[in-house]
Amino acid sequence: MLIEDVITDYFDNLLRLSESEIIGELSQYGWKRSKILRKKFTNTTSIDSKEIIRDFNLPSETVNQSSPDG
Repeated sequence: MLIEDVITDYFDNLLRLSESEIIGELSQYGWKRSKILRKKFTNTTSIDSKEIIRDFNLPSETVNQSSPDG
């Protein structure tokens, strides 16, 4: 599948970068390196269903199937 090829290619290229370039790339997607545990990264970005509906221009009637009331 195409997605597998794209992901494989992305990570192959990512791992060819220097450590500082990798950290810069990951930080573009919201990943932050722990100041204490240097190998630990956390993603601080948060996306809720309202943002997805807005970004994809979905109708307001769109229901989040994973919500307890959906």
